Amino acid sequence: DDDAWEPEFLESLLLPFQNDPGVSLCFCDHWIVSEDGGIDLLGTDANSVRYGRDILPEGKIDDLEGLVLEKNGVPMAMAAIFRKNAIDIGLLVGDVAGAYDLWLSCLLAAGGNSAYYIAKRLTRYRVHGQMESGRKAPDKNKNMIFIYEKLMELGLFPKKMPFLYRKYSQYHFQVGKDHLWFNNPKMARSYFLGAFGSGLNCKALAGITLSFLPRNFRIVLKVTAERP
Repeated sequence: DDDAWEPEFLESLLLPFQNDPGVSLCFCDHWIVSEDGGIDLLGTDANSVRYGRDILPEGKIDDLEGLVLEKNGVPMAMAAIFRKNAIDIGLLVGDVAGAYDLWLSCLLAAGGNSAYYIAKRLTRYRVHGQMESGRKAPDKNKNMIFIYEKLMELGLFPKKMPFLYRKYSQYHFQVGKDHLWFNNPKMARSYFLGAFGSGLNCKALAGITLSFLPRNFRIVLKVTAERP
């Protein structure tokens, strides 16, 4: 609600829809701005690299599935528009919580939809201290477990099942860490167990071991980890 559009954003992104009825999704890159609204050039460039848009050519996307699953490269929340009939409205569920942008991207990519990229920064994404991405909570990443579990259950990406399972397990490990951080050892163990079988066996085992240590010892480790 505190992001901003450049004056030509909507007109630019609507043009591919008008020129090609087969296009269901259009998106562009965006600026990163600070809390006071100033453009962060280094942050903007780093963000484009992180999500794979620095090397993405303008035009139709050849591999939307790969861009979405491997890079989460479509900025659905702040720099994209799509046709409402391109997704199953019944799949827009609250379980995805703050990861609704990834979920929408996955639904669009799985539907075989055609996407178009405008290689310009036409919106501004404000970064500040009260962002959801900075919030700490024991169940914060539980929605990611739901997303990857649901993608496997629905069979939306049959060729990507090993990748989806790996992400599903990785987020079990992350939620286990979050619960351990908030001193919920029993819950932490249950999630660490879900991380086995995906190349995280040693880390998951270490997490389970930590969950059995005395609380005071875990607090010492926590304080140590927080030090710069």
